[in-house]
Amino acid sequence: MSLNLPTETTQYFEELVAEGHFESPEAAVSEAVRLLKLERLRAMVQEGIEQLDAGMSVDGKEVFAKLKRKHGWAD
Repeated sequence: MSLNLPTETTQYFEELVAEGHFESPEAAVSEAVRLLKLERLRAMVQEGIEQLDAGMSVDGKEVFAKLKRKHGWAD
């Protein structure tokens, strides 16, 4: 896969490499993507916490019981 990044972004990644923060621009991009994924996960967890705080929860045993009935799974 190849990407065409804006010049400013490319220069920033090259600066990070020159400063010794990363071995290559690709490593810097990989770390940026990892951090974006982590931020997305944190947002999803926060949303779940807010839903629980608002009383929007389902009993886990009830969910699994419904799944077992629906799919004919034995206990």
